[in-house]
Amino acid sequence: MFYDTANIVIVDTKEKILRILGFEVQGFAIPESDIAIFLNSRDYLLATKHELAHYYAFHIWGRPADNWFSEGLAVYYDNKWSGYQIDSLAKNLKDNNKLFKISTLSKTFYLLDPMIAYPQIGSFTSFLLSKYGKAKMKELWIRGFKDIKMIYGISKKELEDEWLKDLDKIANVNIDYGNYLKQSPNR
Repeated sequence: MFYDTANIVIVDTKEKILRILGFEVQGFAIPESDIAIFLNSRDYLLATKHELAHYYAFHIWGRPADNWFSEGLAVYYDNKWSGYQIDSLAKNLKDNNKLFKISTLSKTFYLLDPMIAYPQIGSFTSFLLSKYGKAKMKELWIRGFKDIKMIYGISKKELEDEWLKDLDKIANVNIDYGNYLKQSPNR
């Protein structure tokens, strides 16, 4: 049974999160234990939408077949990454040849530069939701990317091409994102 309650832990330093979780993050949801932990400091604001999206999606839809894909939904609900709207940022990253292939994201998400991978999967999730709807997104959540062609009727590559074409409709915006990117262009 699902109860709409969460234990929220707010800490003011990364060291406190490290002591609690054993690893350093800015926010983390543990839906199985009804806990969401947030860092709130002068340098970092609460990631409430992001972590609560994880929390509630896991409670409502269950654990995703591809855990990394839950980041796409969480970034989508936040709709911003480093202060930039996710689709505009994805368009900028595309125009600067910084995006990863969706097939790469689906295999090695947590090994990739998070300043590209997170907004990219958030924008791709936004595209899937707006074009194909929540029912297909839920099915993808439950069944996983291995069944993407069965769910959407087209391949992962074809969906990626549709999304990239959709990004081309977004007007160029002045985004200065270079300081956020790692120097190694391993794409």
